[in-house]
This record gives sequence, structure tokens and C-alpha cells, in this order.
Amino acid sequence: MKRIAKKRPALFALAALVLISLALFPARASANSAEPPAILVVVLHAPNDLELFAQVNGELVPMRLSSAAWERYYKLHYFDYPGLPGDAMPTALVAASGGETKSVPMPALTSTYDNVYTLDYASMKLTRGTLPFRAALLTAMRVMLTLVLEGLVFYLFGFRAKRSWIAFFIINLVTQGALNLVLSLSAFSSGYAVLALIILEIFVFLAEIPAFLLAVREKRWWRRLLYTLAANTASLFLGGVLITYLPV
Repeated sequence: MKRIAKKRPALFALAALVLISLALFPARASANSAEPPAILVVVLHAPNDLELFAQVNGELVPMRLSSAAWERYYKLHYFDYPGLPGDAMPTALVAASGGETKSVPMPALTSTYDNVYTLDYASMKLTRGTLPFRAALLTAMRVMLTLVLEGLVFYLFGFRAKRSWIAFFIINLVTQGALNLVLSLSAFSSGYAVLALIILEIFVFLAEIPAFLLAVREKRWWRRLLYTLAANTASLFLGGVLITYLPV
């Protein structure tokens, strides 16, 4: 085993990671396969007392309020209202605040999944999807915080060479940028986002281990391997915290 580790450090590291992954993530699991059908509306300039309703078959169905940092959004899960017909689609959104009621027509839904809208309460303008810069802003924030954390771990592991730091920034900008962009474009449910984070982080582990072993020549290979495991474990916990307190 020692001879294999000396001659093929990258192969040995990957084999070790596979064994660790099998131990930490059992193959057998029982859970929902997907998030229940839902309609989600991100509300801009929302008053604190804002209530949002979906008009379905002439009935006003309340939407559930959620918030994260500066963002407020309202969600309608069809499974929360078993009395609604399966093919019933909202025809309008009704906003109530300060004794005032406003409504805006809702475009026809293509399905009961992945229906995300943005409502500007000030102008009552409803658009499909989210603002163009939203995903980019959230991705940049998460990547920046991850770089700070993993950079601190990189420094504590003794890496000082300029070439090592250049490799560090390039590798992490690619892997963490891709991971956080996928999260920002995914569903808004924090529970499912955490599950997606864990799964995506496995691919980041698999990508960064050979990348750091090959691109960073400072220190011995086992120190580079330990850094990669420690840094990505730390960023996994950081990602879970960010999902809890920041919009997904």
C-alpha cells in the first residue's frame, strides 16, 4: 500500500475518497424523490404585513410566507390543499396590505412544477422567473465567503508560494462558482437545497483532489490531500449556514 501511495498519489487519494464516500453516504435511503408541486412568487418592495393569495376557481387560497435575508417570497404547495382539483390553475394573484387589496392576472402555467415568478408590489408587475442579476449576485456572495474560508484553511496548512495561491483561486473559482450557480438556479426550498449541496459537494471533492494534487507542487501530496478534505468539509458546513440565512 505504501508503494502504491508513493507512486500513484492521485489514484490512492481517489480510492481513499471513494471509501470515505461509501462510509458516509449509504446507498440505501428512503425519502421524497422530488419537491411537491408548487408555485413560488418572489415579492419586491413587499410591506411587512403583506399577504398573498392565489385565485383558484374563484377561491382565494393563501400562499405561505418565507423569508431569507432581504428577500421575501410566497409559496403555494398544491399538496397543502387537497381540496383543489389537480388541474386547477391560478388565474390571478391577490395582494393584501394595510387594508388595501390589489390583484394582477397570472399567466397560464405550463406545469405544476418549477413555476417561479417575481412580483414588484409597487407597480404590481408580475414576470416569470427571477431578476437577471439575482443568481449572479447570490453566486458571487457565496463564492467570496467560501474563498475567504478555504483561503484561511489553505494558509493554515502552510501554503505560501505565489504559484500555489494562483492555483487555489483558479480551482476554487471554477468548482465553487459552478456549485453555487447551480444552487442559485435551483428550487427555493432550503431543505432540498441542503440535499443538493451535499450531493454537489461530492463532485467538488472528486474534482478538487486531483486538481490540487497536480496543480499545487508545494508541500507533500498527503498534505495537499488533507487540505482539500478539510477545506471542502468546512465549506460544506458554511454552505449549510448560508442556505439557512441567505436566499437560495
